[in-house]
Amino acid sequence: MAPNPKILIVGAGIAGLSMAVMLERAGMKDYLILERAAELRPMGSAIALSAMMLRCYEQLGIYDEIMAVAKPSVGNAFLDQDLHFLWNMKGFFLERRYGYFNVILSRADYHRILAGHVPADKVVYGKKVLSLVHTPEGATIGCSDNSVYQADIVIGADGAYSSVRQSLYKSIQIEAATAATATAAGISTGATPLSSRGSLLRSTSAISRLSSSSSSLSSISSISNSSNESRSPKSVHTTASNSSLPKRKRSDSSGHEEGPDHSSRQDRQPTVYRLPKSDSAPLRFDQHGIVGITAPLDPEKYPFLKDKGCQVMTILSNSGISTWLFPLTGNRIAWCIGGRNLISDSEKKAQANSAADGILKLDYLRNQKSPYGGTIGDMFDQTEKGTAIRIMLEDKAFKTWYYKRTVLVGDACHKVIPFTGVGAVHAILDCIVLINALYDMPDGRDFTQADITKAFQAYYAQRFKHAAAAVRRSKQ
Repeated sequence: MAPNPKILIVGAGIAGLSMAVMLERAGMKDYLILERAAELRPMGSAIALSAMMLRCYEQLGIYDEIMAVAKPSVGNAFLDQDLHFLWNMKGFFLERRYGYFNVILSRADYHRILAGHVPADKVVYGKKVLSLVHTPEGATIGCSDNSVYQADIVIGADGAYSSVRQSLYKSIQIEAATAATATAAGISTGATPLSSRGSLLRSTSAISRLSSSSSSLSSISSISNSSNESRSPKSVHTTASNSSLPKRKRSDSSGHEEGPDHSSRQDRQPTVYRLPKSDSAPLRFDQHGIVGITAPLDPEKYPFLKDKGCQVMTILSNSGISTWLFPLTGNRIAWCIGGRNLISDSEKKAQANSAADGILKLDYLRNQKSPYGGTIGDMFDQTEKGTAIRIMLEDKAFKTWYYKRTVLVGDACHKVIPFTGVGAVHAILDCIVLINALYDMPDGRDFTQADITKAFQAYYAQRFKHAAAAVRRSKQ
């Protein structure tokens, strides 16, 4: 038997759908996804899935579907703007070391596969979150259409500009201000400053429960501290049944990672958590980018499209603009251009609110030589109008990941500069650790607020330092 909390997931992106798939496999099926968009319309270009993610997806039973639309990444060749060779990063060693290649596929295909493993009635569209309220009994979300949803746990998986995070931080600040006002008036709130408490749950070794032949989310959390052990493809057998996971013994160790604690245990005084100033600061802007995918091309004109592997090509121009090209299945090429000087100073004002298609008409972007012959403008012309999107590459590591009954995952709590899918990797790692922590709660409805807090603490203790390091490393 598994714990049976009522869970609201906000956001039906990669993190939200992955969390839902894991809940399904764990037998924790009392959940609902609230998605702001009116329909599922995945955008973007290509994404790289690393060996650690493929191990997870094999255990979840969707590895074969992913491999059917992906190409192994055999290398990444770097060229200057005149197409002179600079260096090549080979990818063959990954399969020998980890048992899997990194693979490249379109974000749309990836999103579609994840969505296919979540029951359609579990996703509600057109739900823009406006408010989040905690009570001793649970959490309540209010949406722009005046609908209201209640749950035991809210998971914010709604991206870098997370509505859940904004509502959560606002409630923290209001509570802190209320406590400060009461203190100034000489009214005791019974609260203890966060800094006076002992440290929280110590980060334990990676959670590991089942052998590789089991049907659930066994030791996949161990990939958050990836080892170099090789995997023999023939020795791995994973099914996708919904049998419950055996409980591991609880740890009563205390630890070093500090975050909000809202346990209702009688031996603990209530705590006023004060939001760190850095959490209120905006995301750091790094550069602009535009991404897209061509329509199917003629493999006779582009014979490399027949290759089973994906040789990534990266062009580094003297102006600081980089161009990335990813051959995909279906005879398509995913492309990405980015740089701090993507739009020149003289054109910034005119192009400030321009759609991606308008920017792609600029000669200095179109005229870049292509390693496939012709120019990069040929790739733009082969991309359906209106499908290329303009993105801002930003980063930020938030310090507050949870409060009371709400917890954040993915870009909502650690936004990295996207590079070969590193953001998706860390979002999936979040989900792996969080699902295992939630599964350790008492079975059925026997959990308390203290159990939820303990699960959030364990998740934060294992993931915060790794995610913060990923944000630092992603800076360009």
